[in-house]
Amino acid sequence: MKIENFVRIIDGKLSTTPPIDAFGSICFEPSRVLHGDLFIDTTASREMIHQALEKGAYAIVTILPFINEDEECAWIEVSTIEQTLIKLLRYTITQKSLDVLLLFPVQEAFFEIIQLAPKTFKRLKGDLINITKTVLMAKEEDSFFLSDERLAEKIAPMAERVENSLHVKPYLIAKGFF
Repeated sequence: MKIENFVRIIDGKLSTTPPIDAFGSICFEPSRVLHGDLFIDTTASREMIHQALEKGAYAIVTILPFINEDEECAWIEVSTIEQTLIKLLRYTITQKSLDVLLLFPVQEAFFEIIQLAPKTFKRLKGDLINITKTVLMAKEEDSFFLSDERLAEKIAPMAERVENSLHVKPYLIAKGFF
């Protein structure tokens, strides 16, 4: 992806003028960075950033200001990593035409249990970083489900909500409830 486009998508600020103009893939762990990757620093750690640079990262996304780290690397400053990931998720969901279903927690648990292999829907679970990794690895037109309404509103405002809720009425029989 072009660095200029990425900076615009996440609403970041490019603090360096690197000779490179694109990166290969996005990585969150410095130990997994490959030459040409973009590293998202989720811990605000210069040590992690330096590890990623040593492994060949072309771009760094961080909340930390640039202090003479590597002029040839694209140093992208953002206000918060959380907002950056939300913007990246929103963009990726739209770009890959991913379907997102918003379920009630009970529906989500039930849906995950009844799905047979191969799974047609994947559950978005864990923290924002894990959800971002899952979505970034998704194929075109994959389908996902989650029950976190606040997160769904942020990353996929057009998510479909499954409204069929169960209404159970207990029957009172002379000897108790059934």
